[in-house]
Amino acid sequence: MAAYDVVIRNGQVADGTGRKLFAADVALKGDRIAAVDAPGTLKGDNEIDASGKVVAPGWPRRTCAPTSAISSR
Repeated sequence: MAAYDVVIRNGQVADGTGRKLFAADVALKGDRIAAVDAPGTLKGDNEIDASGKVVAPGWPRRTCAPTSAISSR
């Protein structure tokens, strides 16, 4: 069994701090972000390839129309 429920792999992460996008894997455990690490380092039971996509894990739900954490550039 992998350490995380879901790993969103190879995305460009927008962390909400204003810094530039950065390549990373984002791991989920239950309904929480459990880890953000270099691409290819995290293992999950389910993996989503986000190559060419932006991952915005901190996007506020109350203002976000799409329900997906992954959106096209």
